[in-house]
Amino acid sequence: MPLTYQIKEQGHLLEIHGEGRIDLSHFRSLAEEADGKLKVGYRVYVDLRSADQLDLSPGDIRKLVAMQKAMPERQRPVKTVSVTRSGHDYALSRMFQLLAMDDRLVTTDDEEAWAWLNAPAEPEKTSAALD
Repeated sequence: MPLTYQIKEQGHLLEIHGEGRIDLSHFRSLAEEADGKLKVGYRVYVDLRSADQLDLSPGDIRKLVAMQKAMPERQRPVKTVSVTRSGHDYALSRMFQLLAMDDRLVTTDDEEAWAWLNAPAEPEKTSAALD
């Protein structure tokens, strides 16, 4: 399977690795397999550096974002990091980041990815915090 995953830290970390050609159906299958296996407040690490090709169109990216937004909020990750090679895969990952508007980092640096992912999540800004 082009996307493999492990659930670590007693359900608080979903670690995904991609290899070969990856398309929308692979992301859908992974979401179905991991459904219900993660704890509230989980984090996601996605390593796509070994992928030969992300075979996703801009429309596919919008579908992936819609899939995530359709999940109940408590089932969504609190932080997600995607590690990609530069170029096409990086651009697609950034597109997802911009459309998802969640706590997500896209990088080509694995050390930066883990440092960011393991840092505490920033509290949501409220109007009281802005005053």
